[in-house]
Amino acid sequence: MRCAELGLIFCSFVVDVVSHRLAEDTLEVVGTSLIQRSLSLQKAHPWIGKNGDVLRQGSTVAVAATHLRKGAAWNWTAPLRGLVRASPVIDAEGSIYLSSINGVIYKFNQHGKELWQTNTGRGLPGNPVLYENSLFAVQDDCTFLALDPSNGKERWRAKGGDVFGPDTPSIIAEGARVFTACCDASEESNIGGATYVVAMDASNGQKLWTMRPENKVYNFLASVVDDSLLFADLAGGVYRLATSDGKVIWSHSAPEHASLGTGGLTTAPNGIAYVTTNTKDPSIGASRGVLSAYFITDGKLLWQKSLPLSANSGAAIGQKSPNTYFVTVALGPNPALPLPFPPKAFLDIEPLSPSTKDGLKPGKAMTFDAGSGEVLWSFDFPDWHGVAAGDSVDHLCLPDSFANPSIGGDGSVYIAGESGVIYRLKDSNGDGKIDPDEVDSFDTKNAFQGAPALSDGIVAAAPCNGLFVFLE
Repeated sequence: MRCAELGLIFCSFVVDVVSHRLAEDTLEVVGTSLIQRSLSLQKAHPWIGKNGDVLRQGSTVAVAATHLRKGAAWNWTAPLRGLVRASPVIDAEGSIYLSSINGVIYKFNQHGKELWQTNTGRGLPGNPVLYENSLFAVQDDCTFLALDPSNGKERWRAKGGDVFGPDTPSIIAEGARVFTACCDASEESNIGGATYVVAMDASNGQKLWTMRPENKVYNFLASVVDDSLLFADLAGGVYRLATSDGKVIWSHSAPEHASLGTGGLTTAPNGIAYVTTNTKDPSIGASRGVLSAYFITDGKLLWQKSLPLSANSGAAIGQKSPNTYFVTVALGPNPALPLPFPPKAFLDIEPLSPSTKDGLKPGKAMTFDAGSGEVLWSFDFPDWHGVAAGDSVDHLCLPDSFANPSIGGDGSVYIAGESGVIYRLKDSNGDGKIDPDEVDSFDTKNAFQGAPALSDGIVAAAPCNGLFVFLE
């Protein structure tokens, strides 16, 4: 989580507004033709993995539960003080799947009855994905697993590399292939990070190809669009690969003064990819976030925004109207590391500034027009201090400051993070700010690494110690 300056040079582009057809009506046509196939794939499952679908847009047309403060319909705590860092999955029947760090995957119906559990035999640090009637997960030794979602039985397992995690990479699948990012044993780091993307045959686990980006990848999060795989490395460099063979279609260098980024890339039906990363601000000696928008077709930069706080999670894209979209990010420095002695001692591994001594962790949500980058609204979360809620030396989740946002079909934005509070924000009156009566929340008492999963009348939120399910 510590931000280390990488000294990378940003390759700037002059964007020809006319040639890239920035008018909203034209963007709609370009985006629809480009990702029509990807959109069709998401119809099978309401929330197939982290950020919801193969585009990783972090939104759904379904209206989720909207009354968080009334409390969860049910909750579940991981046995033996187990850790949960994965995002839940919801299938077409409303059943919920949850992967735990200790290697057990659970399936519940939406009312909390456990349908099955499967012990895979090794740790599961990443985010699984449900795709075409298989649940795919990857063990900490980069062994891919394909499970039957009806009963949890293993269909196949196959090695894709040596090491997976201990950051929180995501798995993604499309058609005949399943993808994630791993590294060789000689490249392993105690804070995680992968050195190559690997593709496996989804039907039998045959290894198809690998590709090494310029920099490591942290919290790997990829999108599938028009037979291509898009992702960002830890410095904010962006890549578009052919899913068939891993060949680079285009790549874009990282921003200037890049530092460690744990957010990643998401795409939207407007034909644009959105990337969060961090840069070192020499004037304050600390990191601040950057949100960049790139055309999927050729990788040209559409717009780029400097952010007031570090961006340690990915974006989510919602729909304002049939032709327009909005992008939401959650910002703030990562929580501190708890120390064994003295009591309540911590090491602040990402201070707000070099002079910050009290572990201050401000947080902020910002929403932008997806086409222009104009700020639509922002919301300041209550300040947090020190270690993440529920974290201790013997129960160490060490999440990012916020999980990725998730957006419901009514425009509600769900955000959870280091405080353990899950929020629902919605600018209902369109006045460009979030009023007190436009905020709903519930305190789970434990921080989040996994993003909320949404479906019709369902919010499944997985803090680091278990699962809370809200029903409408």
